[in-house]
Amino acid sequence: PQSATSSPDDQRPGQAPKRALSIEERRKNLVIAVQQKFGVSRGELKGMMGVDPESFNEDEINIIREAAKIAKAQNCDFKTAFNQVKQ
Repeated sequence: PQSATSSPDDQRPGQAPKRALSIEERRKNLVIAVQQKFGVSRGELKGMMGVDPESFNEDEINIIREAAKIAKAQNCDFKTAFNQVKQ
């Protein structure tokens, strides 16, 4: 039984509190996910964006994230989705 003061958001015992990911962590996670899910290499990402993936800023991260959402939703390849975002 839960106590009256607990809420669904309370941490479970032994569970580390969640923290916001740094831009470096989000950038790394996004690049890895795009590589694994869509077969896009770091070199291809660099060619599409014009900068090294390690240097992506917030706007560039958001462009890649949006392209990944489109690719998944439309079941198309990442480059096609990227071109839609960049138009």
